[in-house]
Amino acid sequence: VLKEKVEAEASPPRLMLLSDEGVWTGGQPSGLAEFRHLAEKGIRTVICVDGATPDVESARAVGLETVHLPMSYDAVPDTVLKSIARVIREKPGPWYFHCHHGTHRGPTAAAIALREKTGCGADEGLLVLEKAGTNPDYRGLWEAVKNFEVAADISDAPTLVERAFVGDFTAAMANVDRIWDRVDDCRAADWEVPAAHP
Repeated sequence: VLKEKVEAEASPPRLMLLSDEGVWTGGQPSGLAEFRHLAEKGIRTVICVDGATPDVESARAVGLETVHLPMSYDAVPDTVLKSIARVIREKPGPWYFHCHHGTHRGPTAAAIALREKTGCGADEGLLVLEKAGTNPDYRGLWEAVKNFEVAADISDAPTLVERAFVGDFTAAMANVDRIWDRVDDCRAADWEVPAAHP
C-alpha cells in the first residue's frame, strides 16, 4: 500500500504520496502557488493538524477544501482519530495532511488516514513515520498509529471545520515557530534579506 514517493524539491516541503488511494503528507503550504501545486497533483482536501490558522483563502482560490484538526505532539485524542476517519469518509479525496514542517504531526495524521482508507496494518502505518523522520521520542504519535482501529461508528466525531478554535498559548507557540523559521532563513542568507522573502 505504501507508495513512498517523495518529491525532493517539493512545494510544499516534504511532499509525500503514501498510497494510490490518494493520501498525501508534507509541510505547510505557503501561498497561492503551493496550494495550486497541490491542486495540480489532484488533491481536493487539505487537512491542517497544526495549531496555526490555516490559509483557507488560498486553498479556496484554487478550489480546495480545508479542514483544521489541531493536535499536539504528546498524544492523538479519540476526537481527532474519529475526525480523521470522518475526513476520509466524508470529504473528497485525494487528501493532504500537513503540520508545519511535515515531520511529526502531519505524517501521524496521514498514517492514521492511510490505515482508515486502506485497512493496512500498523507496520505500514509506522513506516510512514519512519519515512517522514518522525522523532521516536514522540511516543504518543507512534502509539496512535500503532494502536489505531477503524471505528464502525463515528457519529459522535466532531463537526469538521475550516478553522478550529485554538487557545492563546497554542496560537502563540505556532507564531513563534514561524518567526524562528524566518530568523533561520536570514541566518542562512548571511543576515541579508532572503531571496524567497523579499
